[in-house]
Parts: sequence; structure tokens; C-alpha cells
Amino acid sequence: MTLMDGHIISPANCVRQPPSAEIGLAKAIVMVSRLNLFWRLSWTAIPELLSEQSKIGDFDVVIGCVDT
Repeated sequence: MTLMDGHIISPANCVRQPPSAEIGLAKAIVMVSRLNLFWRLSWTAIPELLSEQSKIGDFDVVIGCVDT
């Protein structure tokens, strides 16, 4: 499983989530790290936005989740 998100954690995210020491870090990397530690997974993260240049040809399924 690979998560892809080019955004970083900002103070505004802390309104929806508990305060975080990860402000300024890539959301994808932080989320995958948390999931891997808790569930003993081996997911990967790509800290960039999905675009026409993204190399997603090797993935079977791509799911888009946006808040705007």
C-alpha cells in the first residue's frame, strides 16, 4: 500500500486532530509512519501531489480523497 500526499502538516490541522509535534512534516510520511508502527505494516509514502507526471502505472487501484 502506498499513500501519496504532497501537503505538509500545518497548525490548522491541529483543530481537527490532536496537537502534533509533526507540524512542518509531510502528511503522507507521518501517516504511514503511524500506521506502520501501530499495525506493524510495511506501507510506503510518496510526499508529493498526484499529477499527470506521477508514476502510478504499477498500482492496481488509485483512490482519491480530498477535502476541497
